[in-house]
Amino acid sequence: AYVAICHRDHELALRQRLTWRELVQSDYLSLSQENGNRRVIDRALGNQLRPRPVCEVRRISSLLGLVEAQVGVAAVPRLALPIKHDALAVIPPTEPVITRCFGVMRRSGFELPPAARTFLNFFSEWSLHALKSRD
Repeated sequence: AYVAICHRDHELALRQRLTWRELVQSDYLSLSQENGNRRVIDRALGNQLRPRPVCEVRRISSLLGLVEAQVGVAAVPRLALPIKHDALAVIPPTEPVITRCFGVMRRSGFELPPAARTFLNFFSEWSLHALKSRD
């Protein structure tokens, strides 16, 4: 799921929930249009709400840095948040709730190489732990 982030001193930081309209009407920062996360958000918001970001960046790490520097607010995938984020407030935006799925494709009848199996096991355990620790 995507979450809104702002600096803990921002006026939105005390909110338990907010709408996407409220989020994008604030000093909204965004990923650039070539970023897949931006495309997911734009597609989910449809034609009814077109964010006009005050700044666009290519990487989530840049977005996090700008929010920590109190430049604005943003939306990021929950799993993209650092485990320790003392300067950030995280708020789940509603109307709509935007999620994304991860999938793994593999050729049937073939066993995954050991490195791929190890990665999938790691990612499964990490994502479950990350989701539980952020709720």
